[in-house]
Order: sequence, then structure tokens, then C-alpha cells
Amino acid sequence: MKYKLLKRKFHSDLWIAIFAVTFGLHAVQNIHHSDSSFYRPKSPSKCVYCYKEDYILMCHIVAQATARTATAVRMLANTSGMSHAKCRSEFYARTNNTVRRFPVPLGKVNWEVPYPEYKPTHYTSEHVLKSPPWADKEDLASAGYNWNDMDNGVNRRSYLGQYKLDDEGHPLNPIGRTGVQGRGCLGRWGPNHAADPIVTKWKRDSQGHQVLGPDDLPILQCVLILRGDCNEWALPGGMVDPGENVSKTLQREFLEEAMDSCSEEEISKIKHFFESEGAEIYKGYVDDPRNTDNSWMETYAMNFHDHDGSVFEKIQLQFGDDAVGVKWKDLTKDLKLYASHSEFIDILLDLHINSKYL
Repeated sequence: MKYKLLKRKFHSDLWIAIFAVTFGLHAVQNIHHSDSSFYRPKSPSKCVYCYKEDYILMCHIVAQATARTATAVRMLANTSGMSHAKCRSEFYARTNNTVRRFPVPLGKVNWEVPYPEYKPTHYTSEHVLKSPPWADKEDLASAGYNWNDMDNGVNRRSYLGQYKLDDEGHPLNPIGRTGVQGRGCLGRWGPNHAADPIVTKWKRDSQGHQVLGPDDLPILQCVLILRGDCNEWALPGGMVDPGENVSKTLQREFLEEAMDSCSEEEISKIKHFFESEGAEIYKGYVDDPRNTDNSWMETYAMNFHDHDGSVFEKIQLQFGDDAVGVKWKDLTKDLKLYASHSEFIDILLDLHINSKYL
């Protein structure tokens, strides 16, 4: 049923994207830049005048449609286990290779596929079992959690729709088996919601001109942090607190992990930047090495683009919180990042480079 719903969503997003791209490109192909404040048609016989803001908006719609299609494709791929690899690695994350996952071949990921030999390793970290404020109770019988809904400020809904429970009342990973049951080092049973702010700009030289790559396309840069727990480069981001609006999480996590030591003036400038309209890049399941059969990561990734470089021109990045490094990184399709972050970068490049809307 979940596959059919996602397939239907994919087809819907695909037709929306085709319509937007076709209509948008047909409208903009007759327009070129002039020295005036608006765009004029290439052909004098075409009485089409378009202000720059409208032109950029139109191109933005086309780019959004491209990204939306890419997201739909990835969500559809999730149903077959294509983005379910890092959470099936030999050892569970953050255990110094002491907790081994039960092997799950790609063909046995789906819960609907019989796997009578399946005996997942049970693991919940000692830290989680101590019930810190951000973690659920271990005993579900007395907890009375409201699955697939908001529960006292905690979002227990999945972006993928309704998830099932096993015979003991534990949520089941909507993508499939991982080789580990329990919560691992995640706090919540079921979905653990995060938010990933993707801050970008065009690479520029000392005179402020865009730097072009070997393919004569502008080079897109993104703020990345070095995670202290696994020594991998990743997007800034973190967990959504109970009752917290995801937009606040995006802003808070970026300031904590990438702007640890900055002035009040700089903080104000960054907050204003995040209050501008961003572009949704991804919303869904994450192939995270911390995932288990009963607990998994989902995220909302949003792009905030510093188009002319004015926001971060004189602001120095400084890592903080659980990050041990931060930098502006040139983005390429082969960039290897933590969890599913490389997939987000692919969507981002489609949005900015392939569409050339900025």
C-alpha cells in the first residue's frame, strides 16, 4: 500500500514538474537581458515584457519543479531499498564495531518478503536507556504513546505516511529491515525528526566575480561541518525539539554548529537571512547509520541561498556544538557526505546549476 501511495505521489509530482518546466521554458526562451530594468522579447513581433523579478520567479518555478521531480524519484527509490544501505552496514554506528547487525540482503529489506532466518541484534545504548529529556521510555506498555500523530508536542508522524507496529507495539521502519531492533542511539521510537539547513553561495574571486568550473558553469558552495562522532563531513542540522517549529530548528542548528562565535550584529543578519523564503530540497526518510527496525531518522532539508554573496561576505564561520570543523565546500556530484546528505546535494545542484535560475 505504501508503495502504491508513493508511486501515485511520484506520478503527480512528475506531471506537475513537466507542466511547469514546459510552460516556464516556453515563456522564457523568447526573453533576453537588456540594460534596462526589464527583459524584452527577442522577436519584436512578440509583445511580451517581463520585469526582472517576474523573470527570476518564473525560472525559480522551473527549478523548483526540477528539484521536486528529483525528490519524488528518490522517494520512490526508497520503497525498493535503494536508499537503505548505510543502515545495513556490518556494524551499528557509535559502538566501536562491537554491535554487529544481522545481515540483511537487499532482496530481504522489505517486511513483506519472508525472511524466517531473520534474528536482528537487540541494541539500545545505555545513554538512551537512562531516559534523558529527549528520549522515550523503554517500556511501551506504560507509555501510551500516540503513534502516527502529534503526541504532547512530539511529532510521531512519518513523512512517508502511516507506519505499522510489530506484535509488541513497536513502530516498524517503513523502508524495511536493518539488522538491529530497539532504538540504538536514537531517542524516539519511530521517526526521529531533524532539520538540515543548506546554506549556499556562488564561489567568487577577490573582485567579486563568479568563478567558473572546467565545464564553464558557476561553482556552487555550501557550508559543511565535520561531525565529531564519525569524522565525516555533513550538512549542519539537528533534532527538532518538542513543540518547535521546523523553521526555528533550521536557524538554531546553523547558528550552533557553524556560527558559534559571532557578534550580535552578525547573528541578527543571519536570522534575517533565514527569515527569507528558502527552497525545500527534501522531506522524508534518511538512510542514517543510526537507524534500526524500530527507530529511524527523517529530515526536512531547506536551501537558503546567498545570491550575491552579501550576507556572508564578511562573516567568518566558526564550528560549535558537536561539530569539530566547518568550511565552505565546492559542490560536485561525487561529493561523499554523511547519511543521505550526498543525495540532497544532487538535488541542490539540479536546482541551481542545471536550471541556472540564479
